[in-house]
Amino acid sequence: MNEPVGTPYYIAPDILNGDYTEIVDMWALGVVLYMMISGLPPFNGDNNKEIIKAIKKGLITFSHNAFRYSSLEVKDLIAKLIQRNPKKRLTAERAF
Repeated sequence: MNEPVGTPYYIAPDILNGDYTEIVDMWALGVVLYMMISGLPPFNGDNNKEIIKAIKKGLITFSHNAFRYSSLEVKDLIAKLIQRNPKKRLTAERAF
């Protein structure tokens, strides 16, 4: 687990840094939840380089109209899963 692999939309910043553990799966889960609600990825760009740049910034918004009908709890869950710092990222044990 020391090489970047995966689809750009789901790559956690720790993968891009080359030092990661299974906690990257929780990031991917946050991305999936975000996409299930909005239909859009939380980090976007015209190409992989732009997507990766957005991921490194790690700024997500819930401004998409679909989130208007989403609970505060689900937005909080997504924000805790899509946490740039892997040590602060929600684990499976803490999530449930």
